[in-house]
Amino acid sequence: MAGAKADVDAETGDGGSFSEQRLIDKLKRLNNSAASIQTLSRWCIFHRKKAKRVVDTWEKQFTSAREDKKISFLYLSNDILQNSKRKGADYVDEFWRVLPRSLKHVYEKGGGEGKNQVARLISIWDDRKVFGTRIESMKNGILGDNPPILDNNGNSLNPSSNPTSNSKAARKDSGTIVKKLTVGGMPEKIVSAYQLVLDQHFDEDTALNKCKTTLGLLERINKDINDSIINGNQPALSLISDLQEQEMTLKHCIKQLESVDMARISLVNQLKEALNEQESKSLVLRDQLQVAQTEAQRVIQLRKQLGGALVTSVTHSTSSPLMITPPEQTSAIMQGSEVRSTHPQSQPLNPAASLPPTVSAVGDESKRTAAAMADKLLP
Repeated sequence: MAGAKADVDAETGDGGSFSEQRLIDKLKRLNNSAASIQTLSRWCIFHRKKAKRVVDTWEKQFTSAREDKKISFLYLSNDILQNSKRKGADYVDEFWRVLPRSLKHVYEKGGGEGKNQVARLISIWDDRKVFGTRIESMKNGILGDNPPILDNNGNSLNPSSNPTSNSKAARKDSGTIVKKLTVGGMPEKIVSAYQLVLDQHFDEDTALNKCKTTLGLLERINKDINDSIINGNQPALSLISDLQEQEMTLKHCIKQLESVDMARISLVNQLKEALNEQESKSLVLRDQLQVAQTEAQRVIQLRKQLGGALVTSVTHSTSSPLMITPPEQTSAIMQGSEVRSTHPQSQPLNPAASLPPTVSAVGDESKRTAAAMADKLLP
């Protein structure tokens, strides 16, 4: 480690100025050893203001490198990402542009070892929130629905061949219903805006901390410069250089915070628009609800009125007098029925004859029978 420190000190001294060719040479000498990766990582972090050029060169050399060396490039990117976070999100943003396709290439072309290493790196970045919530899209886009299962040493625990488990997983996936938000709809806009805020949460925290630190350093530098002027001394060139560096850092923090603020403003606007839309729909709904409730009350009153009229009509119809046959007439009727029953052949065939006589019919028959008996008794 002492040798590695000496190397990086030499790299970042007078002979450590940045150039793409110097970086290409260093990448060509890169190997899987911790010393090689850490030395070049510190050199890249020292030149973090050139993050875009570093990452662009990294991608070009990664593409042209042998397949067995691409893992070393990924290890280097991991070391840069994890050790540069304290100094800003420059490398996080730049590597996010190129790593998804680089990782996918190794995952698909690197065999079992490549799959395991890619899955392990993504797991580390997920645990340490290197890319925030953006890591989910990386996991889904590269690992898919059946990522390798790794032990603590990064070795795969997936069975080499298990058609039964694979078919079960396929059936489970096919049975899973994913409800997608309508593209361009209000829910999708809100989710996208909120996702953008979450993605920049790490950048926001980093920028705020760095801004606070930079302000403290600027205050100290300003005090040193004032002391030099009061003492009649010319401010040292180192103070002026520090002042310029902190000024650039502060401008970068301001740019990051403005980006985060714009994302949050966009989210707030989307929420306000959604709130206004729901309030407008609620007013329309309440008006329609009031109309429906009024109509329901009117229907209830009408039903009650119709029900009262029906009860009154039934009461009147059942209170009309019935004709009651006296006992003596009933006896006569019985006798008349016996007389008619002795001559069944004289009765015409009539289907209605099997029906019971009505009250009024019984009354008429009894009157006729009584009249006939009276005629017989008279001389």
